[in-house]
Amino acid sequence: MLVPAEIETGHLIGRPVRVEDLPHYIRLQTDPDVTKTLGGIADEATIKQRLNSAVGHWMAHGFGEYVFFSKLDPTHFAGRAFLRHKMIDGESAIELGYAYMPEFWGQGHGSAVAGLLIKQAFETLRVDEVLSFTLVTNVASRRVMEKNGFTYSHQGVYAGFPHVFLRLSCLAWQSAQANQRHL
Repeated sequence: MLVPAEIETGHLIGRPVRVEDLPHYIRLQTDPDVTKTLGGIADEATIKQRLNSAVGHWMAHGFGEYVFFSKLDPTHFAGRAFLRHKMIDGESAIELGYAYMPEFWGQGHGSAVAGLLIKQAFETLRVDEVLSFTLVTNVASRRVMEKNGFTYSHQGVYAGFPHVFLRLSCLAWQSAQANQRHL
């Protein structure tokens, strides 16, 4: 089964990232509020490399990063979210990640999109576990993970900064889904 080319929540619509999304990537990865939790403002060459890597992941694996826009104004870029292959501490994992423009913070968008991607990971991609991580100080991002069932795994250093790592197994997710259906 293939992942959908378009996904949506009540307020956002997402599609696979494309090379033409460079202006959106530049806005996101040069915004000082956004980048304070992503390791700092990136230069244009780094941003292009990240974009090309995201596009390449889709071509190689058939899933990856989505860019999201407001349903009310489809030209209003909201942010990005992804599932991707990642090597962490020598371990191959499927990572869930996300970043949104500040005007979209605190409205439940991160949790809603994360929920869609988690469902995609377990139901469509049939992975056993999803990993997500953030800076130790990024309480809002960690809250998104925990609202979606992720539990603490460990703390460690990633890209030179202290991070907290959380995991969600398919079995735990399925159990939570069954419990919700019985409520």
